[in-house]
Amino acid sequence: MITYNVSEDFTGGNITVLEITENKVEVRINYRDSAPWCYWAFNVTGAAGKTIIFNFNEDAVGYFGAAVSYDLKKWHWSHPNEYRSDTKERESFTYTFGPDENEVYFAHNMLYNPSNFENVDFMDKFILCNDLDDIPVPMATMGEGEKVILMTARHHACEAPANYILEGALKELYENPIDGYRIVTVPFVDMKGVVCGDQGKGRKPHDHNRDYNDNSIYPTVRAIKELLDKENVKCVFDFHSPCHLGNGNDSTSLVNAYESMRDEMKELSRLFASEIKEDCFKFRDGRITWRDEPLKGTFSAYSGSINTVDFVCTIENPYFGEPDNIMTQEKYLSTGRAFARAMKKFVESKQER
Repeated sequence: MITYNVSEDFTGGNITVLEITENKVEVRINYRDSAPWCYWAFNVTGAAGKTIIFNFNEDAVGYFGAAVSYDLKKWHWSHPNEYRSDTKERESFTYTFGPDENEVYFAHNMLYNPSNFENVDFMDKFILCNDLDDIPVPMATMGEGEKVILMTARHHACEAPANYILEGALKELYENPIDGYRIVTVPFVDMKGVVCGDQGKGRKPHDHNRDYNDNSIYPTVRAIKELLDKENVKCVFDFHSPCHLGNGNDSTSLVNAYESMRDEMKELSRLFASEIKEDCFKFRDGRITWRDEPLKGTFSAYSGSINTVDFVCTIENPYFGEPDNIMTQEKYLSTGRAFARAMKKFVESKQER
């Protein structure tokens, strides 16, 4: 008799359960309306004292096992002292439930749900619009000044690390504001996807970060376009996470496709690298990813085409990291603070020119 349960019935939940036995669960990622990607999240109840294998039958688990939480707020890796470099090793993970672990959450990465944004209690919060299914989309502002810096995250619902970096940056800018600038943030662009636990990346007919065109289908994208039209936005910073892992996806990088911004990107990268401390995730070699041209329909391409916007930058932050550079919630937040310090110096230097 099976006495435990596996469920996706919570904010951000995503899993399909194929078979449950006494010590093994066959699970699959629920891709829904999105392209095959990497995101999954589920909880297990009633398994205290058991050791269970969770098998995905595909490369779905990170280098250090699953992200584990008891409250959807604090997270740690299930196997922090292992580094699973082989693809087959990442098709499953094994977890031994403690005698009091009656409910445990597991996820592809360290989730950041809308309730986490309650930590950002130093900003004025509003509702930007209602997303699909009338789910309210939050926005927040702080500071004074005629100029605006717009900061966004979760154009792809699964990219939770982006929110930690954003939160750290916002806290730093609250404590050390940029004179003459107001900060505006939309932390969950694909709000419905975040709540429902969607991949968001490659969503059909297209995802939120391909919706910045003449006929935008998502309410949040339309609202952001209106915000760009009416506000004096000078700089735009869009926080993302890259692919699952490997092939350059394990380190932080800054992304740009505008030749006119090349020198400024190099300067921002230099400043960011100089602000990285021991408690931060390493920013190796001040990495910049240059695109040949702006990707059509993306937020960066749209905002970069607006005459009043002086600078656009995408920040990619990995899900897991590397053996000597493991991602934790604390490192995410500290890295965000480092980026904000660099951003402040960068913006202030632009004002002086």
